Amino acid sequence: MLIPDLLAEDRFTPAQRDLMRDAGVRSALIVPMLWQDQMIGVLSVATRRERPLDARDVQFLTAVATQVTAIIRTETLVTDLQAAAAHLEGARADTVLLLAAAAEAHDLTTGRHLTRVSTISEALAVELGYGESESAAVGLAAVLHDIGKIRVPETILLSPSQLGDDEWALMKQHTVWGAEFLSARPGFEMASTIARAHHERWDGGGYPLGLAGDEIPEIAAIVSVADSLDAITHNRPYRAGRSVDWAITEIIRCAGTQFSPRVVEALVTVHNSGALAVAMDHDDDLAIAA
Repeated sequence: MLIPDLLAEDRFTPAQRDLMRDAGVRSALIVPMLWQDQMIGVLSVATRRERPLDARDVQFLTAVATQVTAIIRTETLVTDLQAAAAHLEGARADTVLLLAAAAEAHDLTTGRHLTRVSTISEALAVELGYGESESAAVGLAAVLHDIGKIRVPETILLSPSQLGDDEWALMKQHTVWGAEFLSARPGFEMASTIARAHHERWDGGGYPLGLAGDEIPEIAAIVSVADSLDAITHNRPYRAGRSVDWAITEIIRCAGTQFSPRVVEALVTVHNSGALAVAMDHDDDLAIAA
């Protein structure tokens, strides 16, 4: 709801308009916080500036509302996984603060994306033989894999064109920044490892350290596959998503170059079992065409 002139809005009482006049506010914007077609709250702002809030403000606040909704949803995930991840005990409040900081990135990442990457990562860890609590911890830590983007300028994150060399070098720093951010907090060692290494490649061509093969921590290799699968299969403003089968075929093709062959094998097994449907079905932006 966009209210360009609060003092002229006849839905307010004279007393309410007097209060707003005294406060100096001129226009307001109210954006719903939606999660899977359910409204879980609203985000409201008002301004004292003479120029009223407009469509650009709507777009910006909608992006922020999406991030805040993801924070609230992930906080619920933290609560659910707390008992299973003993080493994260007592870190619930810290997790929420970290996710709140991630909202400042405004990179259009959605709460559904975070949940899917978490669920897929946990399923892969289970298939690879990790214990129940450790698999849950991998899934939880995966939520924070891109938290370093809080330091990447919005102009780069939202750029519709190919990044220049200097811009790309800055973008790649999000892995280092994320790892440093998380490593300073006890209990987030796994999340820090994932944040630093999830863009490393099996052939050594990744970043930031150029790790290769088994030098790459397997938990990071798991999240790399999960993140890529979700990115391929879901629509983005700049391209249409592909089907899950197409994505699996592409990831298999890149096993041994971009991805860990062991993790890819686990992905194929999870896919053939139908377990991926838990994470990937019933999403509005999931591609259905090959």
